[in-house]
Amino acid sequence: MNEHPTAFDPVISASDYLGEAATLLAHDDPFPGGAVVPPIYQTSLFTFDSYADMADTFAGRRRQPIYS
Repeated sequence: MNEHPTAFDPVISASDYLGEAATLLAHDDPFPGGAVVPPIYQTSLFTFDSYADMADTFAGRRRQPIYS
């Protein structure tokens, strides 16, 4: 016999069922390589209208925030 209550089991309330369902459904997928914490992806995204704008910004000829 199944020891876990189901939605149709009269001894479990709707809120208990929803809580159990949320616990079973709200899980994270395993991390790559068996890690116990999420990996750090060291990336940066810079957006500029053109290559010239990017070159000027990195050379200090143009003021635009740079996040790194």
